[in-house]
Amino acid sequence: NAIDQLPVECNITYCPQADVTGCILRLAGHDFMDYDPATGSGGSDGCIDLRHSDNSGLEACLVSGTEFGFDLHSVYKWFCTKVSLADFLVIAAEAVMAFTRQIYLSEFPRRGKMDFKSNFHFGRTTSTSCPESAHMLPHPEECADVEEVFVDHLGLNWAEAAALMGVHSLGRAVTWNSGYDGWWSDPENSRRFNNNYYIAVLANG
Repeated sequence: NAIDQLPVECNITYCPQADVTGCILRLAGHDFMDYDPATGSGGSDGCIDLRHSDNSGLEACLVSGTEFGFDLHSVYKWFCTKVSLADFLVIAAEAVMAFTRQIYLSEFPRRGKMDFKSNFHFGRTTSTSCPESAHMLPHPEECADVEEVFVDHLGLNWAEAAALMGVHSLGRAVTWNSGYDGWWSDPENSRRFNNNYYIAVLANG
């Protein structure tokens, strides 16, 4: 497990497992959130416009390497003849959620485990071009965009849209990627896939 090789040290300024797993989830999320129901294009197709400002920072965890020496390309090259990139990005996202959930379960073993494998569906096709796809992503400060992207485009109900926000359990915002800075909850919990994000939203506003 490549993530397992990252340092476990975690503090307010340095938490490699949180930063890398958060980047992978953000990458997979930006891949599927560009779905356009009018044309049937986008979605989990392995195609992301890395030149668009909304996708800043994603190139590092995909191909160029993060500051911790990790990128998905170095892993995918071993499986590229067996699985599409589109499928692989979903697998990678589910793998980091399972891994970071286990970190949480090591401390709270009675909490629920996660089973992604038995429900996984293969067969996504990788797109080689996706111009303007980033314009389908929601604006972080527009509640109307949450409804348009998650409910209208992706077909989720409000409970499912709220559950999807749980990906923010991992990682943090950094200024050079999004213009925002800070942990969603706290550093240590940001490398554990749990519900602390929701607790922080209710407790801190």
